[in-house]
Amino acid sequence: MGHRLQVEMKIKRKRKHSLKYVFVKYFIFVISSFISALFIFILFGNVIIKLGVVQDPYVLEKNEELLKSEIEKNADFDFSKLPSEALYALIKNDEISESNMTKKEQKEALYIYFSKLSGEEIPIFYNVIERKEDICILLYEPKIRYTIPWMEKFLPDFEVLILLLLAITCIAEFVLLTLLFSRKLKKRLSSIIELTEKIKEQDLDFQAKRTDITELNDVIDSIDSMKEALKESLIKNWNMEQTKREQIAALAHDIKTPLTVIRGNTELLSLTELTDRQKDFVNYSLNNIDRVELLLKNLSELNKGKNIDRDLHEVLATDKFITQISEEIKALAIAKSRSIDIINKLYTNIYINVDIDLLNRAVMNIVSNAINYSKKDTDIEVNFSIEDGKFLIKCIDKGKGFNNEELKKAKEQFYRGDKSRTNTEHSGLGLSIADDIVSSFGGELRLENNIDVGASVSILIPIADRSE
Repeated sequence: MGHRLQVEMKIKRKRKHSLKYVFVKYFIFVISSFISALFIFILFGNVIIKLGVVQDPYVLEKNEELLKSEIEKNADFDFSKLPSEALYALIKNDEISESNMTKKEQKEALYIYFSKLSGEEIPIFYNVIERKEDICILLYEPKIRYTIPWMEKFLPDFEVLILLLLAITCIAEFVLLTLLFSRKLKKRLSSIIELTEKIKEQDLDFQAKRTDITELNDVIDSIDSMKEALKESLIKNWNMEQTKREQIAALAHDIKTPLTVIRGNTELLSLTELTDRQKDFVNYSLNNIDRVELLLKNLSELNKGKNIDRDLHEVLATDKFITQISEEIKALAIAKSRSIDIINKLYTNIYINVDIDLLNRAVMNIVSNAINYSKKDTDIEVNFSIEDGKFLIKCIDKGKGFNNEELKKAKEQFYRGDKSRTNTEHSGLGLSIADDIVSSFGGELRLENNIDVGASVSILIPIADRSE
């Protein structure tokens, strides 16, 4: 018997309801509370009457009947003794001979009089009393008055007070029931909120808690399915990322071997008899080997999840930078068999707050981009100047220029532009990297088409105060 009772209680706890049932239940509770409040106030009114705090309505009704009877029988009735809320009009020969009504109320009394004569129904609070010499139209609605003087003086009418208290009670019950209902509903919704918070934190190893509301369970089931799909996707992506890291690590390691060979041969070459021009090329090669080794080191660190410190800004004189970058541009031009004009329009030395290695990288990227997207028999120009109070580096080519889509998207990562003029060797990273670097200096990378032919890519960097 005890085991059966436990099973029945367990089944009852697991019973599910729809949202419709929950809201109907709430509505029934609200209506029931209003009816209960009304019933309680009726009892309260009866108790107040029984205690003698206010006049008994039955007695008032009986007094009203006695008053009407006295007015009807007593031709010399003194109307000044009527209760203050009573209004009357005496009609003789179809005209009002005496009244305490306003003119508007007198017109209404005449209308009631003629309606009575024609056999029409009259409003409930009007009484037509036929007397020997005239007819009395009495408008009297007895009010329940307090028997205690101070209550009569300070409190509103008893009927008004009851209605006010009833309204306040109903509003309070409605608010209380709504708060209780919302708290229970919020408790049920907490399961969904908890699910979304865990997913937001990428904590996917949890069991979804179900509720007793069918529609909420459907939502929980959908979120749970999404969680499982997301979990599978994250595991798959993690495995892919891990594989990619391993491949990058292996590739970085494999590059070091031929790079070491190149460095060794270049250093051996530097020990031989060379012309000054050949020595410049050898030094340029060694410098770039150093840069490649540094990039490989940074790549390895990033692949291990470590951050690379890029906050190496220093206040740099532009003449030092222009001299260094010009040598690299000339070497690249010779290697690519291209003609590149370098023009320094600065008449005075200025200072910029940058990381010189990163700025070199950004400039070489846009120069390489100009070489890749212009014909071999056309010239490229790189000039240095001041524009709008900023240091300007401008690379101008005589290629096809940018179309409207390229002007909007060329700085996006992996964007490669028009396929007809792009080969698979271009990764679509050059301008994106340059834009990131320039932005880190508080500068701007600007893309434009030339008026006649070709395009220009400009780097604008704020001029720094030498005291910084």
